Amino acid sequence: MLLLNQSEKFGFNWLELENANEETIDNFITELFRQMEGYAKEGFKFLKDKWDNEKIEFRDPFVFVNFLEDVEQIKHKTLYPMFHHNPEKYVFGAYVKVGYFENDADLIYQDEFHGSLITMPDEIIDTIYRKYFKGIISYEGLQRIEDFPVPRPALREAILNAIVHRDYTTGVPIQIKIFPDCVIVYNDGRLPENWTVADLLKRHRSRPYNPKIAYTFYRSGYIETWGRGIEKITTSCKSAGKPEPLFEATSSEVTVSFFIEKQSGNISENNIGGMKGGMESGTEGGMKEFEENTQKTHRKF
Repeated sequence: MLLLNQSEKFGFNWLELENANEETIDNFITELFRQMEGYAKEGFKFLKDKWDNEKIEFRDPFVFVNFLEDVEQIKHKTLYPMFHHNPEKYVFGAYVKVGYFENDADLIYQDEFHGSLITMPDEIIDTIYRKYFKGIISYEGLQRIEDFPVPRPALREAILNAIVHRDYTTGVPIQIKIFPDCVIVYNDGRLPENWTVADLLKRHRSRPYNPKIAYTFYRSGYIETWGRGIEKITTSCKSAGKPEPLFEATSSEVTVSFFIEKQSGNISENNIGGMKGGMESGTEGGMKEFEENTQKTHRKF
């Protein structure tokens, strides 16, 4: 608050910022963080001098170091990636790549998704199901059913988990590789300390890698923050009759693999029977109504 009250000292009138353009606001935020870092460094130098020369004991001698780390966390993990239209200006690699591969070596086509994290998930999901997946159409009676390789709720949850739990300091974007037989979501991140994949698959409480990002997505209605993401992914696949996904983790990466069963465009005998019965019933009823109307017309004449 002290810095905001003294904003005119570094070239900005606080009262005029309300109607400022985007470039001015960006410059103000950048300068504000620079000033905060300067205050933190000077404060740390002051404490260090006190510690070395006067032997004064502080309850937390690294209070300014912790503050500086908080500033960096806000700057690199929360503020810019969440809402800025171009977070890569401040956080390198804050985007998502999607690619279709014929095999491990041959990339057929790809897309990149840039912009604020809060608007990214819907665009990614819509593009994948519109461009990358082939929906097989079948029928139950007259009802058309579209069957996609991966249930939409499962992939949506996996992408949200990747965005929320990613380590944004690595500079490596989230990568989604789509193969004819599987879909793999790669994410630079780590499980909570001393956790294994087995712990992840058990019942557990929410332990987000980026609590502030998780809270923002929670308030926006995207996630629940109850630690049920993995369970929701698995349950969604089971309910759709799809293979269970595979979760893997290393010291620097977490991946989710969805396996794609061979899809057939042919309609099963049951569905053919349902279609045939429905069409015959509809045709027969229509013809009967036509004959009745024709007879009525003849009688009028």
